[in-house]
Amino acid sequence: FTANADDLAQYNVVLVKDDVSDRVFDHVATYLEDVGIPVRIVESSEELNNLDGSDTIIGLMDLKTAKNGDTVKNDDTVKVIAPNDNDHYNRSDPLAIAMRNSITHSVIQSGVYNIDATGITKLTQSKLEKHMNADIPFVTLAISSDMSEEALANTVEEIVDALVRLHEYTKYAGD
Repeated sequence: FTANADDLAQYNVVLVKDDVSDRVFDHVATYLEDVGIPVRIVESSEELNNLDGSDTIIGLMDLKTAKNGDTVKNDDTVKVIAPNDNDHYNRSDPLAIAMRNSITHSVIQSGVYNIDATGITKLTQSKLEKHMNADIPFVTLAISSDMSEEALANTVEEIVDALVRLHEYTKYAGD
């Protein structure tokens, strides 16, 4: 796959800080900007505004265990959290798949785990998805605040690889 910074700039990356450590967020934001991808920083999903359909939203949150919400320590796995409401946000699927296929140590799931009032664990909308009001491609990456430096460096490179993969897909498949 090939793409230059101008190709990737067309995705208008918006990086959303949803309960992720400063270390992880700053590392991702700095790397994207260092390789020439302009990034708009948003401090939380609640602050998303002025989205015009040309943006690509990447939310970052801290990795939690699937069932009880305890923070996973020293885990180098990234959870790629795709939309839970796939009927509406279908433009996000190529982005989520590109992330999953590019990030070496990743798993994909549709939404985040939540325990309902009856004690049943089920997948629901992520914090980011709850604040999306347009058919804009988005994905949330759940990354442990304790991810090793080497794994974090690899992950941010792989995020760029995912954007290149998305570019190749949209170039040949259309929007």
